[in-house]
Amino acid sequence: MPTAFASTTWYDAFQEFSLHLQATRAAKTHRFYTVQLRQLIRWADDNNVPFTGFGKRHLDRYLIERAKTVAPTTLRHDAVAAKAFFRWCQRNDIIERSLLADYEIRRAPKPSRYMPTDEEIKSLLDALESFWNPSLNPEYDSCPRTSACSTGSATARSFWDS
Repeated sequence: MPTAFASTTWYDAFQEFSLHLQATRAAKTHRFYTVQLRQLIRWADDNNVPFTGFGKRHLDRYLIERAKTVAPTTLRHDAVAAKAFFRWCQRNDIIERSLLADYEIRRAPKPSRYMPTDEEIKSLLDALESFWNPSLNPEYDSCPRTSACSTGSATARSFWDS
């Protein structure tokens, strides 16, 4: 299927895509795609990869190169932006077909959650015990020894006093 954009360059396609984003998306979305795609276009130019020949292997090489300097989440953003860009180009007859259509984007690993050490847990429990004990922390005696105190507080108080 011949198109009017048969010899489209990276720059021409990006300009068309950018205009589309400005017309249909939020400014932050436009900025996101601009930042991600400029990096990709710069890499493609440096490696002599033509716009119409950019495929899955090129994206893999690009992501390997980027992995040296960016976080895994950024790599995912790079891949998402590239795939969306080429899908848009196909839908708008800039390229005949997107060579990234079947590209599977890897999920970024979730950051590990902080796990306190046994010593930190013991220290926290000791601090809590001291805080809630009225004999050790009289400033935080939330329920003075009156008949207004509930039975539960009195029971807790007798526990600490013993």
